[in-house]
Amino acid sequence: MRTKIYSLKKYMILSCVVFISLLLIIFIINGTYFIMKYRANLVTNTQIVVDNYAYSMNKDIESMENYIKRIYSDNVHYKTLTRDNLSEIDWFRESYYLSNTLQVKVGSFDYFGGMFFYDAQENALRSSFSEYEYEGDLYHLNQTLKQTLQAVQHEMVYEGIFFYEGEAYLFYQTGTRTKKVGFAMNLNRYFAQEEGFQIIISDKEQEIMVNTGTLQINEEQKKEILYGKGDKRIGTEYIVIDTAIEIVDLQLTVIHHQPGILHTWMSRDIVLLFVLIPIVTICVFMKLYQMINQILLQSVDHLLYRITQMKDEKNHSIIEKKEETRIEEFITINARVDEMIEEMETLQKEKYKKEMEANAAQLQYYQLQVNPHFFINCLNIIQSLLNKDNVNTVNEMIYSLSNHFRYVFQNRSNMVTIEEELKEINAYLNIYMIKGNMPILCQNEVDEDIKSCKIPILCMQPFVENSIKHASQMGKILTIKIVANKVVEDKQEYMNIRISDNGSGYPPEKLKELNKKITEFQYFSRHVGIDNVKYRIYLMYGDEAKINFYNGPSGEAVTELLLPVKQTEV
Repeated sequence: MRTKIYSLKKYMILSCVVFISLLLIIFIINGTYFIMKYRANLVTNTQIVVDNYAYSMNKDIESMENYIKRIYSDNVHYKTLTRDNLSEIDWFRESYYLSNTLQVKVGSFDYFGGMFFYDAQENALRSSFSEYEYEGDLYHLNQTLKQTLQAVQHEMVYEGIFFYEGEAYLFYQTGTRTKKVGFAMNLNRYFAQEEGFQIIISDKEQEIMVNTGTLQINEEQKKEILYGKGDKRIGTEYIVIDTAIEIVDLQLTVIHHQPGILHTWMSRDIVLLFVLIPIVTICVFMKLYQMINQILLQSVDHLLYRITQMKDEKNHSIIEKKEETRIEEFITINARVDEMIEEMETLQKEKYKKEMEANAAQLQYYQLQVNPHFFINCLNIIQSLLNKDNVNTVNEMIYSLSNHFRYVFQNRSNMVTIEEELKEINAYLNIYMIKGNMPILCQNEVDEDIKSCKIPILCMQPFVENSIKHASQMGKILTIKIVANKVVEDKQEYMNIRISDNGSGYPPEKLKELNKKITEFQYFSRHVGIDNVKYRIYLMYGDEAKINFYNGPSGEAVTELLLPVKQTEV
């Protein structure tokens, strides 16, 4: 079956479509996640408020009950008042001192409430209320409290609710049948009136005692809220959270009004997130595609034109020569391609097979120089950083990218020092860290006396790139270690260069393939950089150089180069 062949332009279009589709999917997933996170945070924050409300009320009620119980059991003035045949002067004196004792506690209240002493025989009530802001009539409030106490006079200990002017008061009493001490707390005024909050307190039969707040909720909404299932309910506008005020067997329901839970997202942010941003992104990538398409295809057209011209010298107008590129690096590449093709014509006539293989390796080396996916990704990152006004990172990216291209656009026959190759590796890693938004740790242990030794250009960088592609793992910082020193074998000085990472190592079948010796040039669609390095080292050193691939004691992938020193320093 014949394999279908596509043009470079079609591949670029397909790549852009796939990339934009993935980008849209990421936008949708991220948008959905942030909406859910936003809603969950609202519920969590409201839950914290409700828990604080309930804890504060439970703590205050418990504190007042304990205080009243201590007065009942230990206070000398109360005990004196419980005696029979107490004179009127003694009664007034002791009730006065007892009122002062109650006032001390009431003075610490940060809500509207009070404490009281009630003598059923005298039908007399002595009460002290906090100085919390209250616009009502304290005299009539005391009369209502007295009537409530008279209704439950036969109870030794009693806790309940009474109402005055539409507001609910929790009261607690204890004492003898005729002498009672207790406290009263205004439930409507206990909680601060925060914007967007409604507070409902109901009993175990779900009868509403308190309904206060800044929201206007009708009776139908109240029933839906109180009788809903679960202690956390979230709708299109309201977050409803229930909790128990356990010490008095009441239920606290807090309604938090948040219209932005659904409506705001549906009206503005959803449109911005799922419609406008993808449209703008598609437009930007279409424009970027036109630029990249023009840049890359000009060089490809020039190469195709020169190859066709070489193939058919008599009719070299088969393909029309395209407009020359104006990009300096691609002008250099085109010039090198022209030189290479002319050299191939000469070598073809002289029939030097090895030189033909070397020039084929040169062509593959240029393939390594012009990696369209790498170049496009770098431009995309720069575009993204510019959109975010991240000028410092853009400058750093451009500086590293320019250093990388300046380095790789050298002739393959160039020899560079180990120190220069390490600088290129650092620039290349910096590009990947910016592009992938991930940290990469590079540890160099290179002896000073070996840094100036010459090695073939790009004979270390492809192995570092291989570690980036295959050793990176989610949640783990990629660590690449480069160790270089001099060793002596058979009275010959060698450079021992070892490159390792903290990945999971080479698979067994891959090790067997990588350790195959290359003595003749072959074109490979995979491992282009590694095979190119192995062949160039073979052309330069023959059998004197060695390249070994193996897994270290911790399972890491290790590449070891053994290169003669004398020849490299010529």
